[in-house]
Amino acid sequence: MDTVTAAARPAAPSPAACINCGTTLQGRWCHACGQRAHTPRLTLPALAHEVPHAVLHVDRGIVPTVVGMLRRPGQTINRYLEGQRARYFNPLTLLVLAAGLSALLYSAYPFQLAIESPAIDPRLAGRYAEFMRLNFKYYSLSLIFFLPATALITWCFFAGRGRAYGEHVVINTFILAMTTLIMIAAFPLLVSADRLGGLRLTWVAMSAAAMVYHLVALYAVFAASGSRLWTALRALASVALYIVTVSVVPMLLFFLLYARG
Repeated sequence: MDTVTAAARPAAPSPAACINCGTTLQGRWCHACGQRAHTPRLTLPALAHEVPHAVLHVDRGIVPTVVGMLRRPGQTINRYLEGQRARYFNPLTLLVLAAGLSALLYSAYPFQLAIESPAIDPRLAGRYAEFMRLNFKYYSLSLIFFLPATALITWCFFAGRGRAYGEHVVINTFILAMTTLIMIAAFPLLVSADRLGGLRLTWVAMSAAAMVYHLVALYAVFAASGSRLWTALRALASVALYIVTVSVVPMLLFFLLYARG
């Protein structure tokens, strides 16, 4: 007989589960949460495909994303990288929105950034103060410009931890978006400090708080993938080089281009 017995039939593959919510998949999309059945790894081509969606499309997960990044930044970022993306706000959108809001706030108030020192030529001091006002207003927007270099820094320091360069872009996008939100929250305090004559000290303190968050979040992302001490040292070195990069490049631009104008 040609009839194949039930015992001889190959077992049907078990249906896959949604990586985001665990619901049994019935097609290309999860009918429970809307997550795609297949989430590609975040390579550069994949990021290039997602950039238009990041700018033009706004998801609903901004509150849980911000709360998650404040309470458990490592877990939030790693879940996003592993494919649980339907519940979280797109990090590129979050960074663009946060940077835009920050630029709007910091350009609306005339912070006093003049330099008064007999050792500095008044003309140069005036140009530097003007340059610093621009840098102060658009600092958060400049983070988008620094994002590829920032990702390259962490990709180098955390080589061998299983994350591609595109994934490091996402890691740093999340972190820079949150440090930008920290500086937005600090805006009223900085305005008060400016009126009382303590702007520089307050700015340094708030910037330090943002860098501490940067360090803690970066450490949390990689804490489970290696020695804690070695991970902490790598995170510290990454943040230190990041600070040097975002500090030195503007100064070079000032002395090479702006100071001569």
